[in-house]
Amino acid sequence: MVYTGSHASSFRQASEDLKEEAEVEISEQRIMRATERIGQERVAEREAEVGAWERLSLPEQLSSPRAQVPSVAVVEMDGGRMQIRDARRLPEGWPIYCQWAQWLWSGRVEMVIAALRQRQQEVGLPETSEPEDTPRAKVAAALRYLENQQSRMKYDQYRREGLPITSSHIESTMKQINRRVKGSEKFWSDQGAESLLQLAADYLSETQPLTTFWRTRPTRATGQRHYQSAT
Repeated sequence: MVYTGSHASSFRQASEDLKEEAEVEISEQRIMRATERIGQERVAEREAEVGAWERLSLPEQLSSPRAQVPSVAVVEMDGGRMQIRDARRLPEGWPIYCQWAQWLWSGRVEMVIAALRQRQQEVGLPETSEPEDTPRAKVAAALRYLENQQSRMKYDQYRREGLPITSSHIESTMKQINRRVKGSEKFWSDQGAESLLQLAADYLSETQPLTTFWRTRPTRATGQRHYQSAT
């Protein structure tokens, strides 16, 4: 019931899915209450874990509970928009663009930074109130970004380690979550939204936290039933 309440496009759809596929009639209100209650329990567990971590000393916080931790978990690049580089519109800049892209892909970020510094000297520094779309403002922004992110742009190393250099995994996950919680006729309370987001993330997680949750939940049971006050 909680699974369908977390995955179906709505609680009404979850009720219809259970009736059609499991031949069980459960009202959407009951599914909603059960899903929210379990979600609240998971949120409480999460907050307790965060609180326990925050109470640790700094050396203990820096140590991971996992035995082996990769130096990098995932490398991402923004894929929100598809931008086309038309070489015909950049007859002089296109070879430079290709060269810089190759340098970045090969992990030689310092060469791009050096080229940008040289270009900045040629065009000059932007004024404080200068628009962002002027050539020297764009050069300054690109240079600042690469200088700040240089230590994270080891693309040659990441490719050798087989790490994904893409944002598609995150974007795909967000689409699955958005399908459940977003919609023109969907409105949530803070508590309801947090509960559903927690469960949606739990079911999508590779660590399968709900497996442990369901196994240990009986040990935390108080014997009290949950009722909703009548109005």
